[in-house]
Amino acid sequence: MHSLSILQLASFGILFQGTLAAVVDVPPGLTPPRPEGFEKREVKKCNADNCARAVTGTFRGLQATRLADCSAFMQCTVTPVPITQTTHITETLDPVTETSVTGLTETSSATVTVTQTLPWGEVKRRDEGEPTATPITNCPSVVPTYASACSGVVRYESACACGGISKSYTTLEAETIIVSKFATETPDKVIIPSTSLTTITNTATATATVNAYPTDRVGVFVEGGPYDGQRLVSVSGNAPGGYSWRFWPSANWDAYVFQSDGTVIENGYDYLRLGPNEELGVPYSRGDANWLEKIKLEVTKNAEGKTYIKAIGSRTVFQICPTDGIHPSVPWGRLSAQLRPGCTELTALRLKVIPNQ
Repeated sequence: MHSLSILQLASFGILFQGTLAAVVDVPPGLTPPRPEGFEKREVKKCNADNCARAVTGTFRGLQATRLADCSAFMQCTVTPVPITQTTHITETLDPVTETSVTGLTETSSATVTVTQTLPWGEVKRRDEGEPTATPITNCPSVVPTYASACSGVVRYESACACGGISKSYTTLEAETIIVSKFATETPDKVIIPSTSLTTITNTATATATVNAYPTDRVGVFVEGGPYDGQRLVSVSGNAPGGYSWRFWPSANWDAYVFQSDGTVIENGYDYLRLGPNEELGVPYSRGDANWLEKIKLEVTKNAEGKTYIKAIGSRTVFQICPTDGIHPSVPWGRLSAQLRPGCTELTALRLKVIPNQ
């Protein structure tokens, strides 16, 4: 049988007059009602066991050190979810313009594209809203070795709490992730009205004849530079030297005949070849292995009627080199892929036709 207090009976609507009894009996099976605001509270008990003694340090007088370890252990960090920000960049394209012509007997229209540099659109930033992921909480999980009497993290934290150390949480600053999104904006077409249009067409024709090889014997002269007007002649040295191109102020010999493939025969003797020192000329003896491939020349006539020659292939730099041990008498001609130190490049060689020779 249960006993009810006067206040509990009052909650059932039972009133007494006169002297009130402090305790009444409750019939079996009836649960006494709880007054408003009643809560069941559990008092947390701190056990004075080996775990608590090891953590609080009372066993050996290490209380300050052990409680400092508790303070470090009870500090947790919370890493929030990154915040995503989107940057919207809008590029405004150049407008397309069109000219409309009216009022002419013969109407013609043309489309004119006007290039105009327009500023880019404003950069708009917005947050993507609240994160949907869960923040990450990191707490220490390694119990000190001296607290081996504690069965794990829960017991260790409970002992620290009994020592007056509460668990604390530090929230870090959220990382911001910026995402850029690009878009283009095309403006409306711009129509430019016009009342008249005059079209003037100027046609200029420049004619250059290439690979029109002369059929007569010709002479070759230098144009421009310190050797202007000097003629290319072949001078024979010894047998290994062959007939190499030299430059003389005046000479009335040496004539060259072009073949259909651009090669040149000199004085009816042999083909113009590339010498051992990249010099121009013909070998002393036909078939001399020291002299390399045949030289092919391209002929071009300009609007003034002047005819020029240039080499075809990888070696295209005509140059005049000063006298040296192999060519001691006069400057000599050389054909190479690059200008040799001390030599003078011939930007053009004038080709003069010599009739009846």
